[in-house]
Amino acid sequence: TLKPRTKTTLSGSLVFGLQLESVQKARESKRRGNLIKSANNCILSTLKKHAKKIATKTQSSFSSDIKGIYHQSDE
Repeated sequence: TLKPRTKTTLSGSLVFGLQLESVQKARESKRRGNLIKSANNCILSTLKKHAKKIATKTQSSFSSDIKGIYHQSDE
């Protein structure tokens, strides 16, 4: 990290290298944050939330697909 209020003179390539390094660290940490956790590492509320989301999507998909599969007079 650079200290803006100091009177230190730095060369451009050194500053660029430091900035590049910090950009690479930020990208790497961002990539790690999006990894999918296994179910063994999730807490119960997370598992319930994901199950609810999957059920909602499945029900929505089924409701839209059923219109094209079954005739409307059939119950």
